[in-house]
Parts: sequence; structure tokens; C-alpha cells
Amino acid sequence: MSTQEMNKLVEALRDGRIDELTPTEMDALENYLDAHPESAALLANETPAADELLSLAQLPTEAPSDQEWDATWQTVARESNLARSSGSSARPRFLPRFSFAWSSAVAAAICLVMVGAWSFFGPTSVTETILLDPDVEIHSIEVFGDDSSFVLEANRDEVDHFAVIWVMEETG
Repeated sequence: MSTQEMNKLVEALRDGRIDELTPTEMDALENYLDAHPESAALLANETPAADELLSLAQLPTEAPSDQEWDATWQTVARESNLARSSGSSARPRFLPRFSFAWSSAVAAAICLVMVGAWSFFGPTSVTETILLDPDVEIHSIEVFGDDSSFVLEANRDEVDHFAVIWVMEETG
């Protein structure tokens, strides 16, 4: 790569435009900086140019003065006092003040309406029964730690047979 092209790559690095470089150009730039440590040392002390959006933000260059802080806090205090005196933190006036008994009665009525709606709009009863596969036999279950399991089957030869599975935690 020519010296002029290498200077363009170094300028792109110096300006913070690394994203514009291709992988081949990046490799060439890395090889150049490895071969010329004096150029790498000069670039190591430079700060890349600020991003355009960051430069548009116009961040303050110095801390606010004591007078500016005082004015800010006075504004905050004045606004909070206005809010407190106008009663904006109090209950809205359109809501009546309920006693504990009235609010409990309203809560109970709402619960009853919800239960009624659930029974009317809720899930329908399932008419299908889940049947276990009659060819599957459970003799034991592996549990972790010191726990133990117990499997009890009843009416194995009949249609209405069932199995009970217990998992007991080891105590003491």
C-alpha cells in the first residue's frame, strides 16, 4: 500500500472513522502500526473526534455555579409548595370519602360480580376424562437427596384401578 493511502487510513483512524475501513484496510493499518511503533505511539495519545450527535448535545463544559444551584432548588421548593397548597396530592374531589365499612362492602360486591362473571364466562366443564394407559406400570420413582417415594396401586385388574404416588421428604 502506498504512503499516501496509508496516510488516509491513519487520518480515518485519527478522525474516529474506523467503521468506514474495510477488513483489508484494517489489516494493512495494523501491520503498518506494528512495523512503525513511533506512529502507533503518536496515535495512542490522540482522542478521536466526537460523534456528530454527541457534538450536537452541547454538554456543559463547567459545573453550575452556586447561584444557579440555589435558583434551581428554589424553583423545586416553590413548585412543591404550590402542589401541596393546591391539594393536588390529596384525593380527587369527585370521589366520596368512604368509611371502612362502605369500602369493604364495595370490595365484597366487586368480588361477587367477578365470581359471577367467572362462572358465566369462565372455562366450561371438561367432559373428557384423562385415562391412564393400562399397559404402564409404575413400580418406583427416583427422587433426589434423602427423600423417598412410595407407589401404591389398587384394583389393578379392574377398570377403575388407580395408583397413588407419594414422595416423602426426609426429616430429622
